[in-house]
Amino acid sequence: MDGLPVTIRLLDPPLHEFLPKEHELRDTISSIKSDSESSNDDLIRAEAILARVMSLQENNPMLGFRGCRLGLVYPEIYQMQIAAIIEAASELKKEGVDVKPDIMMPLVGTREEMKRLLSMVNDLASEILRRYGLEGLHYLVGTMIEVPRAALVAGILPSLPNSSVLEPTTLPRRPLATPGMTQRANFLPSTSTTGFFPKTPSTYWTGRASEGL
Repeated sequence: MDGLPVTIRLLDPPLHEFLPKEHELRDTISSIKSDSESSNDDLIRAEAILARVMSLQENNPMLGFRGCRLGLVYPEIYQMQIAAIIEAASELKKEGVDVKPDIMMPLVGTREEMKRLLSMVNDLASEILRRYGLEGLHYLVGTMIEVPRAALVAGILPSLPNSSVLEPTTLPRRPLATPGMTQRANFLPSTSTTGFFPKTPSTYWTGRASEGL
């Protein structure tokens, strides 16, 4: 792929796929309780993990807390992947390979999401290139049009420097891919404090997007 762009899509599993399985945790707790040599600290820790897993459960995880919103609320998930891409590209560039990574962000539905993700990539890339002693690296940050709202406002998504709409796909999801129960239960409190949704997604269908639909 020397001299050609390579698209790398960041991970897009729902939140529960990053977490321990409920049944495994319950088995562990049962084992600890039945083992006379187990410490009370082990039991407390296992029960605390189970409680956290239960609090993050969703009615429909395939439409809920996933994609770029997961990477914005828990940035370490995406920072790890972005760093791996930029570091690998930097190593190849030092070897004389003409690398052109295109980083695809999953499930982008608003310009603010794209803006924050682009800033995350640029900040990490600057730090890594400085560490490798490189003056620059050709890369793009884009998204696939897969959220219906993104299809309606796609014209403004690539208006940020160094960003692009990489490719369209089918649109099987709801307008912002956020069911009501999931909104209230998990990621909505985080979006209101961080600001990448200026208001709740259920009231975000205004102006250009609603008219397009």
